[in-house]
Amino acid sequence: MVADLAGVPVGRQRLLTGHPPRPLRASAGADDPPPADVLVSTLLSSGDSLVVETAPPSTAGAPAPAAAAAAPTAAPAAAPAVPADAPLVMDVDAASPPRAPAPASVAAAVAAAAVAPALPPPPRSPSAAALPPASDSLAAFGSMTRRVVPDDNSCLFTAVAYVATGGRVSPPELRLITATAVSAAPDTYTAAVLGRPPLAYVDWIVKADTWGGAIELAVLAAHFQMELASADIQSGRLDVFGEGAGYPTRAYLLYDGIHYDAVALSLDGGGGGRESDVTQFPANDEVAARKVLELAATARAAHQFTDVASFALICRDCNEVLAGEAAAQAHAGSTSHTNFEEITG
Repeated sequence: MVADLAGVPVGRQRLLTGHPPRPLRASAGADDPPPADVLVSTLLSSGDSLVVETAPPSTAGAPAPAAAAAAPTAAPAAAPAVPADAPLVMDVDAASPPRAPAPASVAAAVAAAAVAPALPPPPRSPSAAALPPASDSLAAFGSMTRRVVPDDNSCLFTAVAYVATGGRVSPPELRLITATAVSAAPDTYTAAVLGRPPLAYVDWIVKADTWGGAIELAVLAAHFQMELASADIQSGRLDVFGEGAGYPTRAYLLYDGIHYDAVALSLDGGGGGRESDVTQFPANDEVAARKVLELAATARAAHQFTDVASFALICRDCNEVLAGEAAAQAHAGSTSHTNFEEITG
């Protein structure tokens, strides 16, 4: 069952349970992993969390040394190898290719000190060290374009995947990266920061129908070691996550109040081709930042945003009607419901 859910072959599984997670044993004092024919009911009780680590074939089921426990490990849903000459962008408007499903719970994905899956290199971007004068910025030679991503509750993760990796990493993988980072830093990501207990948060964020926001942008900025800047259409504000951390590059998103889209510099005039898209810029490129804010201003003039303070939502889990984002967040916190839909017309 674990192999089916997590995609980890039986011979490479290292199973842990408890808090903090410890290797699964046949009995409390045994050092060896349980035999293959042992009854699961003698090892686990209903409601227990089961953590799956990927181990080398020669060490599957064996306790990992302390040093090895912190080393990067292959993830169940790691991105496939990408040829060196593959295009750096994907058509985010087209139908998405099949992707690995998000884990049903953190039990199948997140270990206490697990390291996020190894990712392919991000798209090429101008080097901060080689940044020309502002008047010669690459952003001056193209048009900032809104690359619309699907409205499927994973828009933030899809948009970040596009600007940070050219779409080579799937939203479920970015959800897992986020859950892993939060799980590994309990002193940083406390219940006060997350709005819910950390373990509840990591179970929640890996679900495909949960929305991402500021917390997830901050985590992913640290993961990719780049600034992620979100231009708010309604307010005209630019929120930069990772700012001050010394990251040399920045990527941009456009936020309409409930939905994130990717932003790219199109060197073909925005005519629809993605091959010439540039999604990363020197962090101190003022021309790129100004052009993104101009793009947001154009969307604001066309009223392409949702006023989250007053818009109406219905919770499809219980059919309660809610007014505004704050009410929806409070409802989600008290009920764990996440299936919201905007009421229009």
